[in-house]
Amino acid sequence: MKIIDILNKIANGELKDGFEFKYNDLHFIYFKNVNEVQRLENGINIGRIYYLDKHLNDEVEVIEE
Repeated sequence: MKIIDILNKIANGELKDGFEFKYNDLHFIYFKNVNEVQRLENGINIGRIYYLDKHLNDEVEVIEE
């Protein structure tokens, strides 16, 4: 799955709370109540770590539930 796919699912309200993935060896999780993808280890929003517009086509490793 690509980062753009994740962002589209968020925009369409389709991403489930707790969706987890790894990108560049960092673990991220989607929190629906705040509508953010945050780094699991410290709660920092993915947009504060990366300029997402430069990484839209990058693949992520989805962590199965």
